[in-house]
Amino acid sequence: MQILAASLKAKVRQRTFELQVLNELTAKVQLADGADEIWSACLEYLDRLIPGSTIALLTLPEDRIYLQHSQPLTARARAKIEKHLQSASVEWLADNRDWAHSITAPPIAQFKSVLMAPVNPDESAELLGVFFIGAEPETAFDFEHLCLLHTAANICANSLLNLSAKKINVKGGNENTLALACPSQELLLRALMDGSPDRVFAKDRNFRYILVNQSFAEYLGISIEEIIGKDDLELGFSETAVFGDRNGSIKGIREEDRAVLDGEIVRNTYQAIAFEGGKQHVFDTQKLPLCDAQGNIFAVLGVSREITQLQPTDEARNQSQAKLQKITASVPGTVYQIDLLPDGSMAFSFVSAGCRELYEIEPEVAQQDFNVIVDMIHPEDRDDFLNSVTLSAENLQPWRWEGRIVTPSGKLKWMQGASQPEMQESGEIVYYGLFTDISDRKQAELKLQLYQEIFLKSNDAIAILDPQGYYLETNQAHTALLGYTSSKLWGKTPATQMGEKAFASVLQSLAETGGYRGEITCVKALQSEVVEAEVSAFAVLNDAGDVVCYVSVKRDITERKRAEEKLKLYRQIFLNSNDAIVIIDADGFFLEQNRAHKSLLEYTDAELEAEAPPLLAEDRFSAIAQNLGKTGTFRGEITNSTKKGRTLAIDVAAYSVINNSGDIICHVCVKRDITQRKKGEEERQKFVSLIENSSDFIGMATLEGQTLFVNEAGRKMVGVENLWEVLDTEIWDYIGQTFQQKFTQEILPKMLSDGQWQGEGQMQHLHSQKRIDVVMNAFLVKHPQKSEPLCFAAVIRDVTERKEAERMLREQAEQ
Repeated sequence: MQILAASLKAKVRQRTFELQVLNELTAKVQLADGADEIWSACLEYLDRLIPGSTIALLTLPEDRIYLQHSQPLTARARAKIEKHLQSASVEWLADNRDWAHSITAPPIAQFKSVLMAPVNPDESAELLGVFFIGAEPETAFDFEHLCLLHTAANICANSLLNLSAKKINVKGGNENTLALACPSQELLLRALMDGSPDRVFAKDRNFRYILVNQSFAEYLGISIEEIIGKDDLELGFSETAVFGDRNGSIKGIREEDRAVLDGEIVRNTYQAIAFEGGKQHVFDTQKLPLCDAQGNIFAVLGVSREITQLQPTDEARNQSQAKLQKITASVPGTVYQIDLLPDGSMAFSFVSAGCRELYEIEPEVAQQDFNVIVDMIHPEDRDDFLNSVTLSAENLQPWRWEGRIVTPSGKLKWMQGASQPEMQESGEIVYYGLFTDISDRKQAELKLQLYQEIFLKSNDAIAILDPQGYYLETNQAHTALLGYTSSKLWGKTPATQMGEKAFASVLQSLAETGGYRGEITCVKALQSEVVEAEVSAFAVLNDAGDVVCYVSVKRDITERKRAEEKLKLYRQIFLNSNDAIVIIDADGFFLEQNRAHKSLLEYTDAELEAEAPPLLAEDRFSAIAQNLGKTGTFRGEITNSTKKGRTLAIDVAAYSVINNSGDIICHVCVKRDITQRKKGEEERQKFVSLIENSSDFIGMATLEGQTLFVNEAGRKMVGVENLWEVLDTEIWDYIGQTFQQKFTQEILPKMLSDGQWQGEGQMQHLHSQKRIDVVMNAFLVKHPQKSEPLCFAAVIRDVTERKEAERMLREQAEQ
């Protein structure tokens, strides 16, 4: 804080030109009607302040680029500058702001010296733009240039905020009073003002008088009613008095009023006011901002005393302070005047009564010891406070600071300080300013930041719509889900993705109930694919109950819907499968069965739930349990008893269902009734055994005579060694040519008509050609369902010996 007066004066003289340019810039941007005029003015005056060959500006949020350069730029250089500005804005939003304080930035294109500064109001995190100044020589810029660039950027930021500020209505009219808490306070203020010989007045943000006392009206020679609603020019003040004379270094009334509306307290101890017609008076005037209950500045309050020469005495100063205390008593916050002496010490020459509520001390305590206030500043913010005062004093620039204090009662408060320094002839610097409590605003900003982080980083797709349903803002998850960026959705409604009918249904629900919840099919960008989304929407209302906006939250349930569809399909397969399926838990207890299982075993779900675990309680399931425990699968045949006591042969396929952690969720058993098949297999085995053990010739052949089968006894009878040789023969090979005619003309027609034929005949040995007398029983084999003949079979018995015995008996009988 130690500032040498001589050094400070030298720096002030060196910066006379810079201060004049900055003052001109401030005046010009305050008169601007639009943002474009403000930006253009900044580029123009920066070119006078800082010797750079190229000045560029990125404005946010419209991402517009302004360029001003003395030498032509290549397209590549222009692109690099624009890219660097974009990168700087991204880094600022990511809380990386080192680039804003560097005079040794890396070269860009042909520019070896680079300066950059953010356009942000009152050191807040809000970014309105980014300035770039480039020069081709190395070390073309120093710290003073960086300070000038930051100052110009701050002037731009404040002007933009003032431009966008809403006008605040002030109570006026015939009462000629401000809107105070009650009529008694209004009467008190009126009596105080009218009883004062000083000129007391108040102006709104349009510089029109909304309050004057009787002394002010008498001085102008008109009534109070004729003054209210008029500005200085309309009341006869000269243009020089209102707008100043820059060549003569006269600060105008309008410039002072703008500084007060920006939060400063202005003191002009020798203000020469010229009226139209040549009338001129000299005043000692002090102006301060008037704030409403929320801390918003809505008017300028001034007190003027006409003087013949500037010779303030201690008594006059005390009287002025007493009056100022009364006037500022109802002003939220603490109005102050701080004197920074050449030896570096600081002291309060005035502290308003608001000090009691804000700092919890009497104003006199602060005036006696400035360090009482400094010691309340939070340790983490104290250096920043002192450095900000030092920087403001060195450059005589408006002072802005935000930080925390800890009051004597232990309360933590966020404070905002603002003032305008003025250099006095004595070498001291006087700060006129205002401290306000911004704790509520900081809490709101913290919540807003938290909600913004939730909005931006949420995994759900969130969109904010205006009361008519048009998109205002979307988060990254919304872009990822539907493929539309926020800029692409501007001027559109969600009907773009979900269709007019579905969106109309959502709006109707929001209008009737204030909310909506449901599932909607949305179309992604470029009609590439559809997304199934779970949609939750609600209305955001203001205190009056009017809709401010709508919030829509979408969650991608496409995979879930697909899984649900598959689950429905699998469940239908489970329920309607011809195989009997039962599901049991990891301990063997019943969970569910399908219709086929219920029909097969005849047990209801309730009956199976009441039984002990079958995999543990019954012996026949021990093999299943053992295999499931080892390999997670089982395949085999078991017997199972039905509820009515029937024993069934069951083919079982069982497996364990395991989750991603390797834990068993359940077991699934698929059962197939093979009782009939097993019986058929037993009957077939009996039949095969009978055929194979028979001493008769048993064979089968197609209706065309191709041999299909001959049993072992038959093969021996006709001289065939194995079954494979049989397949290469025909029945004619066994019965001979003589019997073939009878078989074709008599036996086969008889079988086709009656289904069988019995009689005697002859067969022959395939190798010896020996004739064999036989008794034959031939019959058709038919299809079990269609009754169509498939083939024929024959059971043939060798009766050669019997025939020989009969022949011998006949011969003996004949003898």
